[in-house]
Amino acid sequence: MNWRLAASALCIAPLALFSLSAARANPLADAPAPTVVLLRGAAPDEMTTEAMARVRGELKAAGFDVAVIALSGSDARRELETTGRELGPIAAFAIFVTPSGEGTASAEIWVSDRIRRKTIIQNAVLTDRDRGRASEILAVRAVELLKASLADLWTPATRASASAGSSAPAVPGPAAVSPVHEDANESRHAFASGMGVALGGGVLQNFGATGTTWGPEALVSYGWPQGLSLRVSFEGLGPASTLSAPAGIAKVEQQLAVLEAVKTWWPRAALVPFVCAGAGMQHTHVTGIASPPFEGHVSDIWSALTALGAGVAIPFFAPLSLLVQARALATWPPTQVQIADTDAGRISTLSLLADGMVMGVLK
Repeated sequence: MNWRLAASALCIAPLALFSLSAARANPLADAPAPTVVLLRGAAPDEMTTEAMARVRGELKAAGFDVAVIALSGSDARRELETTGRELGPIAAFAIFVTPSGEGTASAEIWVSDRIRRKTIIQNAVLTDRDRGRASEILAVRAVELLKASLADLWTPATRASASAGSSAPAVPGPAAVSPVHEDANESRHAFASGMGVALGGGVLQNFGATGTTWGPEALVSYGWPQGLSLRVSFEGLGPASTLSAPAGIAKVEQQLAVLEAVKTWWPRAALVPFVCAGAGMQHTHVTGIASPPFEGHVSDIWSALTALGAGVAIPFFAPLSLLVQARALATWPPTQVQIADTDAGRISTLSLLADGMVMGVLK
């Protein structure tokens, strides 16, 4: 018996080693299945319910995890692009059927590719002749659209499989589907949506003695896809301006910090205009260098300021954008610089800040 057990072990051992090596050669075997969200209407009709069930079966057969979530509001497009975000889905899918009278109905099949951030819509017209297999028709078209959108993840075995939805015959005549159309603006990430950081430089024109100065600028922002955002910007640390008098000179440096609300229009367009308004503080640092017998002094003056401006953003490479803007600033109280008994100059209440920055957004 011992020699038989030994022979069996020798036969089984190579098979076990082969199975182990095959499992290691396929690192995706233990990887979690990608998730697809199916959005179900609040009061779905029988045709839509059956079509969604067929689509769900196809996705399951292809190895996807499927999460069915009910629509909660009237903004279907927004829900399609955001619902179930905590599940980390690769796509979201929905079918909308609208009766159009005289025995016909129009259907829209929506697929939101969460990875590429684009939404695809396909239209179909269903007539009385399709009444018996309308759900089958919708399922076929929906599966084909999903296969096209998820081609990188749809397994070859699934493409060859024949199930209730995919084995249906081609739909002729009036039920033919219009070509897929894609909104280029919808596929582009909304400008300033999410956490953003920008770096650049600005030119400050003070309508007083200090004239024109420049310095580096940075801002941090957080925005929403609808076109609203909040940001904090900092400007300064550039070369000081110099005021002179017979008793010596004064070097003047200015730094600004502003909290602003920003409203953009067409946040997914190739050119995004915006306006901004806010308030903050201005810090003026004055260093006096006196001629004998006078002594130099150092002063720090803080002033409140308000800002109002406009600009334009050019998204040139996701998620980077070029930002150009101009803002009118009003500070109070005004700052007067004296050298000995001489009024060397006055930093005016009004000034203009123009700047250009490169902004990046963390999606």
